[in-house]
Amino acid sequence: MRWFARYSTLYIVLALVLFFVSMFVEDSDSVPVVATLQSPADSTLELLLELGKLVAAVNTAMLAAAVSMVVKGKDWTTTWGRLDSYLVVLAILSGAMSYYGIYVGHDALLGMVFQGVVHPFEAKLETGLNIQYYGMLVGVFLVGLVFTRILEGRDSEKPGHNA
Repeated sequence: MRWFARYSTLYIVLALVLFFVSMFVEDSDSVPVVATLQSPADSTLELLLELGKLVAAVNTAMLAAAVSMVVKGKDWTTTWGRLDSYLVVLAILSGAMSYYGIYVGHDALLGMVFQGVVHPFEAKLETGLNIQYYGMLVGVFLVGLVFTRILEGRDSEKPGHNA
């Protein structure tokens, strides 16, 4: 294995380990009552809207990083290649899908408000939240992968570097 491939390999391995470890975190069966909600429906709506704001903020940062790589990627490293371009395009598409998930989630919330019933596990809402989460997760992962590839390229350009 060449030296400059170690960063991205390590990045991919650590990301996969963290992802799979998170799948083994068990749900809590009993949650002690710390506070009683005055209006569970209002609290649920507020929480879901705040989650949408968080995803939108992270997506905006991710898309800004992706666009900066599109504009300056070739200037930052001489090893910029077709794969890097494809990864950035996929990151931008992931961000777009995540924004679409925000739309789907808000559409589901609007329908619930119209009907006067808030159901946090409604199918359309759950689908929207999953699209938001996985779109953001994949996009951030891809942007990080391209950054590690840029770092590898910069390291390989250093004088005295052994490939």
